[in-house]
Amino acid sequence: MKYLKTYEGLFDFFKKKKKEGPISINNDKEFLEKHLEEVRSCFLELNDQNINLSVVQSSIGNGEILVELWKDESKDNSFFTNSLDPSFIKLEDLMETFRFTDSYLTELGLKINRYELTIFGDYDNATYMGGIYYDSIQELESHLDKEGTKHIESVLIRITKL
Repeated sequence: MKYLKTYEGLFDFFKKKKKEGPISINNDKEFLEKHLEEVRSCFLELNDQNINLSVVQSSIGNGEILVELWKDESKDNSFFTNSLDPSFIKLEDLMETFRFTDSYLTELGLKINRYELTIFGDYDNATYMGGIYYDSIQELESHLDKEGTKHIESVLIRITKL
């Protein structure tokens, strides 16, 4: 221990310590690929709610897992928010799954970067067709009462490495 307290000892100690290089994009993609099935399992219960699920690794950008959720029009319509158009998702029914997924992914070293809601309907006193984006689960929860969240056609969740 006395040796480390001298300048030569400290210099030798840090010289022998291997420096970590920058994390490459390929390492991120391999990391995401390794966790693809675990991410898929977070959302499997939504199949019981007649919500289709697609979990894929993005082939563009710096590596993301993309989770897409949409309603299956041919199945039971007990969770539809608008009986005239059975393709809408009732977001309130998904929030418990989203909260669980958010905490579970953090334990895996992953994070949700964005929730992208594709909507068609009334929003901000106009008929709107397009996307609404939320960067966190808290932001999404705070906007549940907005009119646009009642007309959700699909949800895309972007997941990256922490």
